[in-house]
Amino acid sequence: MAFRTNFVKVSNLPTSYSNGLELFNIFSSCGQVQDITAVDANTVIVSYAMRSHTDQAIFALNQINVGGNVVLLQKYDPRQDPQFYSNPTYQRLGQFIGKDHHVMNPNHFQPWSGTNGHSNMSNSFGATGLNFQSGASSTGARPNNLTGDLISDNTVPWNGSSEDKECTICLCDHDSTSLSLAKCGHTFHRACLEALIKNSSNSFIECPYCKTVYGTKMGNMPTTGRINHNIKSMPLPGYERCGSIEILLNFTPGIQGPEHPNPGQPYNCHSFPRTAYLPDNKDGEMALHGIYMAWNQRLLFTVGQSITTGMSNTITWNDIHMKTRPSGGQHGYPDPNYMTNLRDDLNVRGITEAAILEHMRKHPQLRTNGRMH
Repeated sequence: MAFRTNFVKVSNLPTSYSNGLELFNIFSSCGQVQDITAVDANTVIVSYAMRSHTDQAIFALNQINVGGNVVLLQKYDPRQDPQFYSNPTYQRLGQFIGKDHHVMNPNHFQPWSGTNGHSNMSNSFGATGLNFQSGASSTGARPNNLTGDLISDNTVPWNGSSEDKECTICLCDHDSTSLSLAKCGHTFHRACLEALIKNSSNSFIECPYCKTVYGTKMGNMPTTGRINHNIKSMPLPGYERCGSIEILLNFTPGIQGPEHPNPGQPYNCHSFPRTAYLPDNKDGEMALHGIYMAWNQRLLFTVGQSITTGMSNTITWNDIHMKTRPSGGQHGYPDPNYMTNLRDDLNVRGITEAAILEHMRKHPQLRTNGRMH
């Protein structure tokens, strides 16, 4: 069976080719590009969010003309390349594993300069990347206590199951360091889990296979916002026996931090304030608490490019779907599946029913107060 990989090696580019936007546009035609890394003067490796995108790229783009050169594409397998473990440039590969919504900013492309391979990055866990070598934690930097706690609290030793022979982060066979996540059972090398946690600011594990969250997932929503809500007597279509909860969301402009796409640049707040609606019943109150939890964990919005306007460096929704109109269309009621879908959106981010019930116990007056105190 052919090996699976998220990486495509593109060779025979013009020397030190620097047009990152052209590369991004070409390879994005076949899937979601997470990164493009120059590994020598004539070669880059494209990292895709999904392995199926690599097959599509090789089928559709092999021997196309880039900058006047006919380029060659092939799948790149880290396991078969000694440079992956000896050349620091390669340590950038895979830095966005587990971050499926990450899309490369082509302005961040770094062309080959002749010094790319001589940085001070460690060969174990680079400053920006992952080392996929099985057992790397035994010789690399020691994880901090929180990382160790997350792993010890949420994993069990791999039982050698024949159904799960390969770590889906590094694609290498399992070994004595492999651990299975307690809830979902998916299995990874300990070194891969440590690197995955490092990429999530050491606060949680998000299974890259099924997205189950262990710990408290934190996002990168700007901190210049506020949230409050009102109780309305107006019923929503499909919920005629109760009133509604009107949620008010607002932000002021600010400067992007290191967790955002363009640190140091301003972000804007197009189309704010915004309003969202829930039915004022038991399910709606639970959803209200879940939304406040998502807000406090900085998950409700992010900074990026708006799908609807194309505007960059703006605050956008972050895939927790909200009803922004009382009625009509995709963003309004009636929608008999909405409350279930919203519960799933929250649950996959670790905001489970049990966590919501605990939040309700701690904040019993949230509904009537209209805000968190």
